[in-house]
Amino acid sequence: MNKYINHQSKSFIIKISILISAIVFVFSFVTVTAKSIALVVNNNNIETVFNVNSFCIFIVKGDVETVVKLLVRGNISIKKGDGMTPVMYAAKYNRVEISKRFIEKGAALNTESSKGYTARVC
Repeated sequence: MNKYINHQSKSFIIKISILISAIVFVFSFVTVTAKSIALVVNNNNIETVFNVNSFCIFIVKGDVETVVKLLVRGNISIKKGDGMTPVMYAAKYNRVEISKRFIEKGAALNTESSKGYTARVC
C-alpha cells in the first residue's frame, strides 16, 4: 500500500505528524496555576480592590460548592498576599457555611493577618 502513496502525500503526513508532536510536547509542559486577580467589592458606594487568588474570590462570593471542591487541594491556613488566610475571608464576608467547612478541616483560627486580625475577630 505504501508504494501507492505519492511524494506529496508523504510530505503532508510528515508535516501533520510533526505538528501533532509539537502540540503534544507543548501541552506536556503546561501547568495550571491560580493567578492573583483583582476583585472589586462595592459596599455602600465604597469600592475596594483586592489582589487575591481565585480561591479567595470564591469564598468572598459565597460559592460553597467550588470552595468545598478546592478544600482538598491544599493548606487552608496559608496566608495570601494581603496577609489573610482563606478562613479570614470567610469570616470577614460572613460566609458561615464556608467557615464551618474550614473549621471542620482544622483551619488555624488564631493566625494573625498583617493588620493583627484573626478569623475570630474579622
